[in-house]
Amino acid sequence: KPLRDGVLIKSIDVAYTGKLFIPDSAEKDKSQEGYVMSLGVGALDKKGKRIPFEFEVGDKVLFQKYAGTTIQQQGVSLQLIKASDVIAIL
Repeated sequence: KPLRDGVLIKSIDVAYTGKLFIPDSAEKDKSQEGYVMSLGVGALDKKGKRIPFEFEVGDKVLFQKYAGTTIQQQGVSLQLIKASDVIAIL
């Protein structure tokens, strides 16, 4: 479970829709889309009040390209990022 304003996201591979053949050995761009798997408790504002998240577990989101830390858990790519790095709900 993420701490404070942390968000755990299951990354999804974005499929190439063009007609170019890209071999598996080619370096792929880091995914910027994923599903929210878990949320922390939320950050605190200056008065000590919790700031609510603008998204919830299960939402498909778009996040900044080089945000957070990538981890592998049982063959699944997960991103641990800050809530402020989520830029859109898809």
